[in-house]
Amino acid sequence: MNECVKTFTANELADRWALSAIEIRREVSRGRLIRLRRNGYAWLGEDDDQTNHHLALIDATGRLIGPSAAFSHLSAAVLWALPLWKTSLGRAWVTNPSPGHGRISVDAHYRRCPLPAWQVMVMHGQRCTSLARTTLDLARSLPLSAGVAAADAALRNGLEPNELAEVAEFQRGWPGIRRARLAVGLADRLAESPLESASRVSMHQLGVPTPQLQYEVFDQFGEFLARSDFAWPELGVLGECDGRTKYEQLTVPNQSPAAVIMREKERDQRLRDHGWWVVHWSATDLNNDALFEHRLNRALQHGGTRAA
Repeated sequence: MNECVKTFTANELADRWALSAIEIRREVSRGRLIRLRRNGYAWLGEDDDQTNHHLALIDATGRLIGPSAAFSHLSAAVLWALPLWKTSLGRAWVTNPSPGHGRISVDAHYRRCPLPAWQVMVMHGQRCTSLARTTLDLARSLPLSAGVAAADAALRNGLEPNELAEVAEFQRGWPGIRRARLAVGLADRLAESPLESASRVSMHQLGVPTPQLQYEVFDQFGEFLARSDFAWPELGVLGECDGRTKYEQLTVPNQSPAAVIMREKERDQRLRDHGWWVVHWSATDLNNDALFEHRLNRALQHGGTRAA
């Protein structure tokens, strides 16, 4: 997790870089300096992504919020390095426990709701909601797949299920809590990517039998063959969700993408030689429920026949 990107006011840019108002506008137009909000700027390099941009926005917004407020929801997720499945980070999210109504501006989403001290921590110099509170807030406000991805990552990072249950009880009756409870119930610390999380949500919604995660496969002599994202051992079926990050991790120096794909095909063939049916799908496949359901059911039916 990178530290928050440092932000500067116009006066600070003038003092440290001797930039005039015209020069500041010129640097913004060139893309070297980004205007995060009124009188809040950051130097961002070519390799900075949406997350770094948001960290800079957090730094700029943190100068303006009161001492009782804390970054929450998407902003807290960035501070906790939780994955945000298909989610935009255009605004900073801030929760304030004081009475009143929330509001949305161009660069920030301010919410007013209870925020007890036990649900607040300091991360990277910023007050933010605890990991459990952040996870529940995300699961209440985001689609189910994104909520499960956040909960999976939170558990993987050491959060205990009872901590999630405690916050869920505190939020009884809050908007979205039913969806959040479902997300928490589906969460599994063994999931390794948002794509795996989204796959499990689709399986749940389609009524597909619950798989085992990160299943290790051995041959009849006890020799390790592979580890699979999903497995239905009683049916002789293994499932692999293929995302860009996964193949980047499989790549080794001086090896072409074609070599990586060939190595994966050879792995699948070894598994098939030992009686397993292997089914693959991608993020694109998850967008087509009928195709995904057909592919999984076909594998489970054929795998069951072969395993029998």
